[in-house]
Amino acid sequence: MKKEVSVCNTTPGAICLVKFTKSGVTKQLSAQTTDANGVASWQWDIESAGLTDGSWTITAVASLDGQTQSAQDGQNLEVQS
Repeated sequence: MKKEVSVCNTTPGAICLVKFTKSGVTKQLSAQTTDANGVASWQWDIESAGLTDGSWTITAVASLDGQTQSAQDGQNLEVQS
């Protein structure tokens, strides 16, 4: 199983998560709190995340003090079995 790595860079103490969306289906990695440098990271694999074949849009979402910001990756994740 190949491990993937995702990283969220934002304000220290923010809650970050990574979402994957394809054809109305959304999967996400568990939310994490960023460290003192504003970084949260995940090591995961496609099968455990529940991603099926196709092109998935990747979005990082960060929340802090009632404000939420998101950023979409410019490149989709292409999954092939």
